[in-house]
Amino acid sequence: MQSSPEAMSLPAELQSNLANLLEGATFSEESLQDGCLPVLVMLRQHALTAFAFGDQADYQPLYEAFKRHYLKSSAQWSTKDVAFVYCLPADVPVDSGFCSRVEVDVYFCRKYVIRLDGDLANSLARLPFLPLSPITPGVQTRPPSAQTLLHQRNIKAELAKALVVPLTSSASTILTGCLAGTYGPPEALQSAAGLSAIAEVGEDRAQSILKSISIQNFRAYRTKKVFELGSAVTILYGPNGFGKTSFFDALDFAVTGGVGRLAKAPGGLARVAKHLDSQNDPTEVSLTLEREGKMHVITRNLADHNNALVNGKTTPRKEVLSLLTGGTAPGADRVDSLVDLFRATHLFSQENQELTQDVASKCELSSELVSRMLAFEDYASGLKKAEEVLKLAEQEHSKAATEVANTQQAIAQERKELERLEGLAASDTSSEALEARFADLKEAISTSGFDISGIAPRDTRGLRATLDAAAAEAVSWRAVLSRAIEHVGTLSTLRGQLEPMQAQLTERQAQLQQAETHEKEASELLGTLSSRLAQLKTQEQGIQLRRDWLTWAASVQPEYEQLTSQTQSMAAGLATLSSQVSQQRETLEQAQAVQRETAASVQRAEAAFKAASEKRARLQSVKDVAAAWEQAAPILVELLNAEIQFQTSIEELRRQFGEGQQAEHSQELLVARAERELVEARSSDSRLKELISELRSHVDGPNCQLCGHDHGSTEGLLAAIDQRMQHGDHVVLLSEVVATKRSALQTLVGQQQALAERIKQEELRLTHAQMQRSHLERQRASYEASLSLLGLSLTRETPQQMQSLNIQIHENELNAAEAVGSARQLLEAAETTLASDLASYQALDKQRQITESALSDAQRRLTELLNQANRGSINLANGLQVFTDAERTAEEQRVAISVAAQSANEQADRQKAVQAAAKAAVTAARTSHQQANQDWTVHQARIRSVLSELAAAKFDSAVSPEELHQQVEVATAREVSALGLRDRTAELEVAVDTAATSAAFENIRKRILANEATIQNATSRARKVQPWVGYFTEIKKLLSTQQALATDHFITEYGPRTAVIQQRLRPVYGFGEIEVSSKDSAIGIRVRRKGETLRPTDFFSQSQVQTLILGLFLTACSSQTWSGFSSIMMDDPVTHFDDLNTYALLDLILGLQSSPEGERQFVISTCDEKLLQLARHKFRHMGAAAKFYRFQAIGAEGPMVSEIPA
Repeated sequence: MQSSPEAMSLPAELQSNLANLLEGATFSEESLQDGCLPVLVMLRQHALTAFAFGDQADYQPLYEAFKRHYLKSSAQWSTKDVAFVYCLPADVPVDSGFCSRVEVDVYFCRKYVIRLDGDLANSLARLPFLPLSPITPGVQTRPPSAQTLLHQRNIKAELAKALVVPLTSSASTILTGCLAGTYGPPEALQSAAGLSAIAEVGEDRAQSILKSISIQNFRAYRTKKVFELGSAVTILYGPNGFGKTSFFDALDFAVTGGVGRLAKAPGGLARVAKHLDSQNDPTEVSLTLEREGKMHVITRNLADHNNALVNGKTTPRKEVLSLLTGGTAPGADRVDSLVDLFRATHLFSQENQELTQDVASKCELSSELVSRMLAFEDYASGLKKAEEVLKLAEQEHSKAATEVANTQQAIAQERKELERLEGLAASDTSSEALEARFADLKEAISTSGFDISGIAPRDTRGLRATLDAAAAEAVSWRAVLSRAIEHVGTLSTLRGQLEPMQAQLTERQAQLQQAETHEKEASELLGTLSSRLAQLKTQEQGIQLRRDWLTWAASVQPEYEQLTSQTQSMAAGLATLSSQVSQQRETLEQAQAVQRETAASVQRAEAAFKAASEKRARLQSVKDVAAAWEQAAPILVELLNAEIQFQTSIEELRRQFGEGQQAEHSQELLVARAERELVEARSSDSRLKELISELRSHVDGPNCQLCGHDHGSTEGLLAAIDQRMQHGDHVVLLSEVVATKRSALQTLVGQQQALAERIKQEELRLTHAQMQRSHLERQRASYEASLSLLGLSLTRETPQQMQSLNIQIHENELNAAEAVGSARQLLEAAETTLASDLASYQALDKQRQITESALSDAQRRLTELLNQANRGSINLANGLQVFTDAERTAEEQRVAISVAAQSANEQADRQKAVQAAAKAAVTAARTSHQQANQDWTVHQARIRSVLSELAAAKFDSAVSPEELHQQVEVATAREVSALGLRDRTAELEVAVDTAATSAAFENIRKRILANEATIQNATSRARKVQPWVGYFTEIKKLLSTQQALATDHFITEYGPRTAVIQQRLRPVYGFGEIEVSSKDSAIGIRVRRKGETLRPTDFFSQSQVQTLILGLFLTACSSQTWSGFSSIMMDDPVTHFDDLNTYALLDLILGLQSSPEGERQFVISTCDEKLLQLARHKFRHMGAAAKFYRFQAIGAEGPMVSEIPA
């Protein structure tokens, strides 16, 4: 490439742009090839990217030089993602296939080709690992919900809700309510500015990130399953049907209270969301999220799915969404609108992928899809409902207007008939005149050829019916004749066109056969050329691979020779060091044995000293016990004597208590006998009292009738009787006896109680004495046991024996202390010797380990080189010159085959154009032939149809138009005659019956009045409906305009980002960038090529169409500002993706992680193991921020999932 000042400055300018995009990246310029610009090497934590500059001829040398440069530092860079970006200056031409040929080659590293135009930032935009450029500065806007918009424009809240909220009111119900005044008068809508004038109020959104999700009895999950999510990315891998989609359903349910893709499931959410085997067990999904450093737990139960528990508190859906999205939802926004918005910007489900069918058929995103993608479903719902109401209003207005017109026409006819009847009523109605008129009418009917046999001359109704039937028959026959005339003319024309059409069909058949033959020949030749090209490509790749191996061998051969020499010298040094280490180990083992022996001596001396000290301590303890026993011994004797006294006293008191019990029993018997006598005496006294009471009733004077005693008065006698009734002498005496005996019994009981109390006190004193004696006896036993441990017994000589033992123990303790000191001195000397020997041994062993490690590293590197050489069938023992010569020869062969392959490729490209033209010619010829054949078939069918209709009218194909015209004139004359005669009959009928005429007048007038009332009602309805037609026309215009403006705003702001994301996912070689444009409420998709605008789906593969949908979704979710929720959930987004698409998607995710809109958390499911392995490699530098799960199987308890280490 020719060097120019502009080209020379490219590396520095590119470095400046990259430094602004990627913080923390380091750069260096490496001159790897003579005559070329230096290669800019960019290092990041996980990636190595090289930017080379040149033309097409410079690519291969620069690429090979970069590979050699990489191999020199492969140990340092082996864990990094490597990419090679080849930068073409703006004015450098290249072959049309150069870019695709380079980028599809994934050997060694990913490769990109970019053209550096004036704006380097735009040139770099398609590199997926770079962060996306920010959108237009400023706060992004979204329109208010449709319900809020209508309310702002002075539409009643009830009417706005009825129009926007699905299933609230039908169109007919809304129109009925409008006409009834339920929603007030149809006032003019308030004017407002367009979308751009919506208040742009910036709101700080607190970022929230998911930490974990717990699923139980939901969809495929039976038992509780907890997933810990990575803060950056989480990959769910497993076959289809193992529970991955249920995972995303659970996320949707926990956040929104529903599952978007199951909204129309039969039986509702409660049936399809609950695990089929869970029965009455609770169905719960819990999310743990972090917001502003605080943890929150959202738990949603299927039994109350509209409310969730947030940190244990019942919370409605709207507040849950506000918590997740990091702000406060406007009060006017419906919760369903927020749910739709959440799904449109955070959840890419499998259902979205199915919607690509509309793109494939129409090359546009329908308004319904756009409404779903951009959360405009409330606009779509309101617009549809407004259109339905408007249609009903227009139908009602049209119906009323038609009714007015029809009724006015009926009134005009009735008035005409009324005038006619009034004229008839004024004519001559005498019998002679009527007779003459009937005779004239009969003659006229007979003359005209109408058969009225069987009808009386004065049966005017019968005559009228016959004449009406004749007129109708004539009209019908005339219509048949008119159609027959048309058919005859058409038949003549069609028959005249048959011959040219037959000739055209034959000609197009020949053209089709010729085109098919040419296309077959072109396809066969293309197959031959393609096969030849594939063979050359295979040869070129094989030779290139061989050349790469030779290049590698030449680069590592000096290292191989150096390693071989080093391993030999290090192996000899290692053997010498090993011998020295063995000798030193023997010296060390001897020192260790001496140290162990002295340590054992110290332990034995210390044990003896410890035993002596313990024996002295035991003796002191026994001495303490002996002193205490000397004081307690006299007390024990006293306690034994006191026990004897207490027992004697208790026995005496118990004897007295027994005698008292006998006396008490005897006294109780006496009391019982006296009480029985008293009871018997009282019984006898009661009978006496009854007799005395009877006697009282016979008292008459002061004298007693029994004893004759004079009591002075009757009252005195009665008082004496009453006193006698109260007290019997014997009873009184017995009562006194019972009282005396009871008193004696109570005295005895008191004495017994006193004795019992004294016995109890004596027993307590005895128990206390026994307890003291027992304690002293235990003290004596303890003392005796202590003495026995010392070899002594409790006697009078015990104190003297203990004194002698104390002296002996003290001497033993002193001797043991001296032995311990001597043993410790010997141990210190042994340990000093051991430390010295150990240091010498460790120094030698460390030197041996260093030498051994160096030898191991050299051998490992040597083994790696030999293994790599074996894979490439390389013998590194050959000299460097051998490899250099072989590399030069391989390069010459590769160049020769590359030239042949290029020539074959050019021939194949030319033949592809020929084959494509031939195929297009076949398609055009086939279409032309099919059209001609279809025209021929249609023509034949039309002829058969005309003949069939003529036969149905009883005409053959030979009838002439003149004959048919003559019959039409005859039918017309007969119709005119029948109608005239019918009118004359009607006039006679009216003249005959004047009463009937009067009744007809009245009926006609009533019908006119009724029709006038009908016109008034219909006119009133039309006037009432007319304002609502205009009103709903304005509503429809408002909603459709606002939706189209919002879509256009999305395209204007984010359309370029959609094109960039699609380019990053996979550029379509040979075409320009994707262009998206708003078309009313839909989004049109086009691509430009050489100035021509084309439909992408006519030329793109299914995977490229898939990238369009994914690009739109990633644009919306990466650019939105309404939500601070960082999670982006994608359920199997890589359908139809190849390896390059997968590489690009993962690089794009890395780029989005560092975009200015903030970090994102991706949760992705896949059944593609290649994506899993690539993701583990790409994201391993993230550590715990990346999580990987494998869905291994599914059983009765749900999916069996295990976490995969990164």
